[in-house]
Amino acid sequence: MVARRLAAGLASVLLCGCSAKDPGEAAAAARPAEEAAAPEIDVAARLQLDRRRFPLTVWAAYVVQSEYFDKERINPREQFAEALRHLGLNTPEFFAAVAGDTATVTVADFRREFSLAGLTDLPSVADRLEEVLAFVQDSLRLDAEATHKVEYAAINGMLAPLDPHTILLTPEEHTDLGVKTRGQFGGIGAEIREDERRIRIVKVLPNSPAAAAGLKDGDLLLQIDKQSTVNLRSPDAQLMLRGPVDTKVTVKIQRGQETLTLTITRKIIRVDSVTASLLPGKIAYLEISTFQENTGEQVRKALADLTPKGEALRGVVLDLRDNSGGLLTQAVEVVDALVAEGELVIVRSALGREAEDAAAEVNLPPDAAVVALINEDSASAAEIVSGGVKALGRGVVVGRPSFGKGTVQLLKPQNLYGRELALKMTIAEYQVAGDTRIQTVGVRPDLSIYPVELSDITAVANYFDTERFERRRESTQVAHLPSAKHEAAFAGKAAGDGPRLRYFAGRQGTPLPRPAEGPAAMADPEVQIARNVADALAGLSDSKQRAAKLAALTGEIAAREDQKIADGIAATKIDWAGALGAGSDPTLELRARVVDDKKITAGQPFTLRVEVTNTGSEPAERVHVITDCLRDELDGIELLLGRIEPGATVSRNVRLYVMAWHTDLVDTLRVDVHAGEPGPAADATTTVRFDIAGLPRPRFAYDYWIVDDPELAAAAPQRPKSPPIPGEPPFAVKGNGDGVLQPGEQVLLALEIRNDSGADSSDARALIHNMSGAQVLLEEGFLQLGKIPAKGAVRGAFGLGVSEQADPNKPVELEVIVANVVVRESVRHKFERPARSARVRLRRRARARGRRRGAGAPLQRR
Repeated sequence: MVARRLAAGLASVLLCGCSAKDPGEAAAAARPAEEAAAPEIDVAARLQLDRRRFPLTVWAAYVVQSEYFDKERINPREQFAEALRHLGLNTPEFFAAVAGDTATVTVADFRREFSLAGLTDLPSVADRLEEVLAFVQDSLRLDAEATHKVEYAAINGMLAPLDPHTILLTPEEHTDLGVKTRGQFGGIGAEIREDERRIRIVKVLPNSPAAAAGLKDGDLLLQIDKQSTVNLRSPDAQLMLRGPVDTKVTVKIQRGQETLTLTITRKIIRVDSVTASLLPGKIAYLEISTFQENTGEQVRKALADLTPKGEALRGVVLDLRDNSGGLLTQAVEVVDALVAEGELVIVRSALGREAEDAAAEVNLPPDAAVVALINEDSASAAEIVSGGVKALGRGVVVGRPSFGKGTVQLLKPQNLYGRELALKMTIAEYQVAGDTRIQTVGVRPDLSIYPVELSDITAVANYFDTERFERRRESTQVAHLPSAKHEAAFAGKAAGDGPRLRYFAGRQGTPLPRPAEGPAAMADPEVQIARNVADALAGLSDSKQRAAKLAALTGEIAAREDQKIADGIAATKIDWAGALGAGSDPTLELRARVVDDKKITAGQPFTLRVEVTNTGSEPAERVHVITDCLRDELDGIELLLGRIEPGATVSRNVRLYVMAWHTDLVDTLRVDVHAGEPGPAADATTTVRFDIAGLPRPRFAYDYWIVDDPELAAAAPQRPKSPPIPGEPPFAVKGNGDGVLQPGEQVLLALEIRNDSGADSSDARALIHNMSGAQVLLEEGFLQLGKIPAKGAVRGAFGLGVSEQADPNKPVELEVIVANVVVRESVRHKFERPARSARVRLRRRARARGRRRGAGAPLQRR
């Protein structure tokens, strides 16, 4: 099988995964057994990595130069320049200017020129980058951790012009990858989330170590292995709870008025990727959340388990919505379970074109309908399945155009600095039957469905605007990246959508009622439509018959849903009568203006008034306007006007605002009006100019000091009031008064926060993060400071407990952030002090000052 041959032949891990919120997503696969036996080149010896100052850069450049799937994309000069640009984005003190064959690099007060001559391949780029990185490290006197971060930025800059999925994964990013694709890990078997600035247990899995130890849903985690969970991020808590199988983790929890300490033995936790149920009409429903090591097996088992005794399934709905991918081999396994012949997947790589053919054995009757349900977040492996079902003529695709990621990544682990990270590199492009491209294009549905949602604001709805879905697709998300030029030729070559319908999704935030019969999935309108399609196509094995039946069924469903939409809108006193899909050609005049006379203040609402006049001789039906603006909060707002008689004018006011953190700006808002289904051009259009005044900006600075003398505690800045933890003694300052943190002490980290600007700060807050594990325990993580007047100051304190077992050889690391969340102004400072004489130290009476984070300015202390 080609997917397995590729995995073995490339001596690597194959994966195809994607996340719409992050172009740098990844999923990892267990290394195949064939790889362990294959002889490997000693790259470290060949490159003499032990003699290189930045061996990771050298190694990454060598691997990409040797194994990248499309050598024509490699451009050494461009990639060196992009590495410099990334260094500037991630290191405020760094600036580089490239002119001709010379790059002039400025780091703080130091300047040096680097030649671009001789950059003929990526190894030569790595040689030059080593010189730049050494210059940065020496100029800024960076410690090891800071140097690693700078090197990571340079490497990812070097890779950026290739494609959005070829990236270096940091140790933190790499640690979590195996969970997504192997489906098992050493853990406790509990789902968690952040809550009350701590970690809450959402769900304890049945028969898990957590259940055996007595952990329950709703428990609040106070400590994990003696580390406080105050302000602990959920991913960090997950890493602490996971670990090698048969090791123990101790947690302190609060349950109601009880405080309990539980010791849990980590075990293999298996995560199912397939959720199955039987829909009415003997239609199997399989929700596939990801493609991991055993997904194909789970699909086959689910189909067998759902088959009624003595009968056969009439169809299956494969719900691939929000499935960001996973293992290529498992996607192929799922398609193979459904089709008896044809090419399941085509992979184009340095090895040429390879295809994997279907096996004759299937797990579904040949006349059973197959419906793949997708959306804009269905990616990579999910696109292999949905695209394969369509291209092979085995079934139909319902939903919205998929994400459009059609490449395969190789995961190359490396451990050069004592922590394992990985290079994720594109080594192939995959296609489905007929050499149908997925990358950039995506899978186009046979039946496109779009929700219509009414908002709580009268006459405002999410209706005709489809851009809100397109913005989530890969082609849109990566259009600004250096690598986008490689895909530009394919951006407009997608096959046209099939029939389209809109369904009534109710009111935003209000779930639709669950049907009286059927499983919970039937409460989802898209699942209902997919089931109806499967039910109608059951028994039809000919693709032409299915297409004709689907066309007829689409009309029926569209008419039914359109009536629901009209009834829902009519309840808001808007006449939405009219024929489905009718696009009349009325003569409309459109006027729009900002009603408010005074200058608009950021964060404050203003009124947009829209007036539409029907100057024609026929009624205009289903009239609506939609806004277009570069500001997301003003873009895609749909205002429903309804029916307008000849000569009549309908007006609407809508309250808009721009985000409070905007500075002064002047912009325009385009307003389009349509009658009925929108055509290529609006029936009328106009633009509105608006002038926004930004809110005044505070400028924060703060002093901090340690209070470890019980006699001074009463006069010190006060901690926030918080409910006591049952069974725990109340916090009290305990120390020797020398102002130095020592094991066993309980102290106040006192703060005086000033607003040095001439403007009041309306909503100031302070947060603290513990970055030193079990060295210290935080009593609280948040201070609500409130208003700080111009040139004024407020005081507050955080309670800290230094562990009795604090290691004097390790520093205490704390980060304090002071921010105004309304205008997004903040200052942050990380305290890091090495231990001396068995003491953990913080400098006393230091001052931290900061500039706007958005400006990328460095933090300063004095």
